[in-house]
Amino acid sequence: MAEEFSAELGRSQFLQMFVAQVQHQDPLSPMDQTEILGQLAQFSQVESLETLNRNFDSFLQQELADDNSKLVSASEAVLGKEVELTTGGGGLVDAVRQEDGQVLVEIDGQLMPLADVSAISRVEPDSDFLFGPLLNGI
Repeated sequence: MAEEFSAELGRSQFLQMFVAQVQHQDPLSPMDQTEILGQLAQFSQVESLETLNRNFDSFLQQELADDNSKLVSASEAVLGKEVELTTGGGGLVDAVRQEDGQVLVEIDGQLMPLADVSAISRVEPDSDFLFGPLLNGI
C-alpha cells in the first residue's frame, strides 16, 4: 500500500535519524559538518517543493473552477440568442462548450470562439410558431 508523503512525518523522521547519527558517531572521527548542512539543505528543498506542489495544485483547482464559472456565464449570455461575429456572419447559438481552455459557441453546427462574438440580441418568438396551431384550430 503506497503512503502519501507527509512533510510533518518526513521532518520528524529526518530529525530522529539525524539525532541517532550524532549520538552514535565515532568520537574520534566526528561527522563532517558540511555533509550535515548539505543534508539539511536538501531536506529543506524537498519540503519547499512539496509546498510548491500543494500550492500549484490548489491554484490549478481554482483555475478550473474559474473556467467552469466562465463557461456557465457565457452559456447564460449567448445560448439561444442571435449573435454577430467579428469575422462576419452570425446566427442563433445552439450550444456553448469549452475545448482546450477556450469557450466556443456553436452556430449552425460550426464552432466559433466566444471572443469572435461582437453583438448579442434576443430572439423574438414567432407568434405564428407559438400560437398558429392554437389559432388554426378555432
